[in-house]
Amino acid sequence: MLWILFLCGERLSAAAGTGRVRIFDRKARSVKTVLEVQNRSVEIGVADLVNGDFNTSGFNHVVSLIGLVVKSHFVRKPGTAAGYYPHPKKRVLNIIFGKKPFYFIYGFGGYGKHISSASSQCKFLLPLRLTRYICRKQLSKQDRGADRLCGDGTFPVCPPAPVCCIVFGVSRTAYLIIDSSERNSDLYHRTGFFVPDPVIFFEHDGEGTLVLSDLELERGKKEATVERVVSLGECIARIRGGKRKRPGIAEVATVLLRERGIRSLIVQRHFPVFYADALRGAGFFVRNAKTDFLFPGRLRKSPAEVSLIKKALSATAWAMRIAVSIISDSVVKGSVLYRDGKPLTSETVRSAVSSYLAARGYLASNTIVAGGVQGSMPHEKGSGPLKAGWPVVIDIFPRSQENGYFGDMTRTVVKGEPSAELSRMYDTVLRGQKIALSMIKDGVRSKDVHGAVMDFFTERGFQTTASGSGNPEGFIHSTGHGLGLDIHEPPRIGPGKEILREGNVVTVEPGLYYKRLGGVRIEDVVLVTRDGNENLTWCSKRFRV
Repeated sequence: MLWILFLCGERLSAAAGTGRVRIFDRKARSVKTVLEVQNRSVEIGVADLVNGDFNTSGFNHVVSLIGLVVKSHFVRKPGTAAGYYPHPKKRVLNIIFGKKPFYFIYGFGGYGKHISSASSQCKFLLPLRLTRYICRKQLSKQDRGADRLCGDGTFPVCPPAPVCCIVFGVSRTAYLIIDSSERNSDLYHRTGFFVPDPVIFFEHDGEGTLVLSDLELERGKKEATVERVVSLGECIARIRGGKRKRPGIAEVATVLLRERGIRSLIVQRHFPVFYADALRGAGFFVRNAKTDFLFPGRLRKSPAEVSLIKKALSATAWAMRIAVSIISDSVVKGSVLYRDGKPLTSETVRSAVSSYLAARGYLASNTIVAGGVQGSMPHEKGSGPLKAGWPVVIDIFPRSQENGYFGDMTRTVVKGEPSAELSRMYDTVLRGQKIALSMIKDGVRSKDVHGAVMDFFTERGFQTTASGSGNPEGFIHSTGHGLGLDIHEPPRIGPGKEILREGNVVTVEPGLYYKRLGGVRIEDVVLVTRDGNENLTWCSKRFRV
């Protein structure tokens, strides 16, 4: 149930006060402050909106803004009752005064005659069924909720004077995370706040609330990019009252969500079952997000994010040069590579990479330095002495300890004389990557890119065994994946249905793997643009070192 303020052909005056006027785009999930309001009354008249005359007394700027919203997002239908109707191709905006959200649903002609009130601010209790109807981005004539307005199933045909209604607190759905931002990239992306222990975060009508312990409270108020920071200690004290039992984190979340009138929750696909069960037991409807990201806007990287990824890739490139130089400076004794009189091992190269990156604020976990047969398994870390004439796959993917963004780069090198077949395999992978890079741009289907690389490998005689054969060889992984706060993000460049979009940051890393030859993989990172892509990786692709 919701309380609605109806304006029935008269004027509506909002109380004077200090606050912000913000527009919240529910589809793009972004909030923009458009005007500051300080100690001024807001007076809105329906006639002003209908006639487009915004030179009214009171707060003219706000009236103009509201009029523009109505005019741009609602249209008149010829031959119907007076009033505006939702534009079929535009989004409905949510406008916020201070922290009070409301919607403009304009043209409710049929309801005016059913409302009786001595003042212009009419209160009316709206059924939940109709609430769902109004909350839709596009109002549909076929929706059964229309029957609540007009008995003949059309919306609206009843002729009374136009009505402008302001719907307070429409949304009963919130996005919820209970986790640590050090391991939950959605949480860090939304809050910009690193915290090692689980915290409560929920977003409702564009306003993010972060619940922090006393240990993190003051730091969170300074650093977190959220609209509200709440003390967990105060919440526990208020909930606990005189009880001896301390409420758990799920109980605290339940109380805070109920206080906001929230009844439905959207959570991540890996949201803990324990919390989900507790919330469902408390009467909440809990459902998974439709995508891997709780906040799909993460798919398209902002210029600031691209800059951070470039910085991580620059550090990665220097670490790669160190790894390659260590192998290049080694000497061949028999079939083994030696350095400083000792066999050169995967562990030695990996340690040098980790040390370099750690000194620059990056954590390089599970760096791959896999030689020979070990390199035929794409995610084998590698161990033991490196051998001459065999390929060495080096895959470095460090994470910034300061901002959480990843770099990712793979090169394959050989010290000594490679076989003719191995040289041909490297050339094939390099040319396959060039094919992928030439195709990547906004609007391209990922499966077309992956399929083109796969077909080229097959034409060159490098066959891929069928998935599930028990002996996978050839091109046995996708061509690439998204990169950002996670090392593997959407979109994936593989056989799926994903479409690349401008602003995506993706890896391009075709590879071939055979036990008799070892593995070859070459990986760059690119930014997808409207007409192509920008390669963010600068590092030599020389095979023989």
